[in-house]
Amino acid sequence: MTAALDRQLGEILAAAAIATGFTVAELHRPCREKPLVIARQAAIWAMRAATAASLPAIGRAMRRGHPAIHTALRAADARRELHPDFRALTDRLRAFGGKTDD
Repeated sequence: MTAALDRQLGEILAAAAIATGFTVAELHRPCREKPLVIARQAAIWAMRAATAASLPAIGRAMRRGHPAIHTALRAADARRELHPDFRALTDRLRAFGGKTDD
């Protein structure tokens, strides 16, 4: 992972933490409480949508394996379809990362 990409992923993670009311440390924790899982999914979705980062690179940024990242992306896609508030959150985070188109 390049330093620029690492920095960009960190910035998206920090923005997700602020937007959801959690700390970066809380997003890294293995906790499965629903609000935290949703916040983590939003961060992961935005990292993938806003950068050229691979699943393993996102996994390193989130301190998770790439299979967990893949699962979170599928869940986030489904949540975006069903929940306008979540879609708005992920769109804001994606824009923070530099991309605004689908």
